[in-house]
Amino acid sequence: LATAVKTTQQPTLTDDQIYSGYDALNNGISQLQIDASNLANYVNQAKAIDLSNYTQASRDNFTTKVNTLANLAKNAQNSVTLLNAINAVRDAQAALTIDHTIVDQAQQLQDYLHVQQNRVLAVYTDYSASYFNQQLDKAVNTYHSINRSMNDINQSYDQVNDGIANLRWDSQKLANYYNTAIDAQTWQYTKVTAQPYKDAAYSLQKLAEEKADSGTLVTAVNRLRDTQASLVTIPSEIQLVDYIHQLQNIDLNHYTKDSGDAFNDKLYQIVDFYHADRHSDAQNQDAINQ
Repeated sequence: LATAVKTTQQPTLTDDQIYSGYDALNNGISQLQIDASNLANYVNQAKAIDLSNYTQASRDNFTTKVNTLANLAKNAQNSVTLLNAINAVRDAQAALTIDHTIVDQAQQLQDYLHVQQNRVLAVYTDYSASYFNQQLDKAVNTYHSINRSMNDINQSYDQVNDGIANLRWDSQKLANYYNTAIDAQTWQYTKVTAQPYKDAAYSLQKLAEEKADSGTLVTAVNRLRDTQASLVTIPSEIQLVDYIHQLQNIDLNHYTKDSGDAFNDKLYQIVDFYHADRHSDAQNQDAINQ
């Protein structure tokens, strides 16, 4: 091949040089030998190509060419038919055409599955949550199937929607979910993120007690989930200062003298600790814990 290419690069070509180039190229072709192992690898690689995002017509054409080559490869001997089949697979792969409808639908499905994977299941009965997870897993597996078609995309929607339709609220678990948030300490978080978290918890409690419809409850549960995820921790040094101020405002008249004195001793130690020097986050947190 290199000899033939070099011949074509001559400033001018005689008939003899042209024939010589053809001879060199044909001689190289005649020396090529099919390697059964390499051919089998080529076929397997072609079969492993994910055709999910291509038009059905170009998929079918490619698959037909690969199957034809696979049958011929069982008897991997040099032949014009075998070489033509190899070239046909190459050309069919190059001709694969993107199906933008499938690509768009697959992206929408992926986004939908992501939303469902983040669904709060702690508020549903154990059985219905388990069934939902089973259906969601099936939907995800269907989505990731090789050579995914529109039928697979629709099936994936059906599977996850079946799981959603069979979810059943558990009133006690729902109450546990919002009460955990209501009772949670939030002094270590910024007020601008802690307040929405608490508001979301009380809002969900109110809606649950009013027996709001399922859609409204789901929205409220998601709001509580999202505000919790958005909580921003105050830097530890500021936490320590705020905590000291809270402790200093405690009325010790309600406690025994011995316990009050022990509390004040520890409080004085923490104040001295704060004024002594700057400390690491871990040291500040340890002082708060004490």
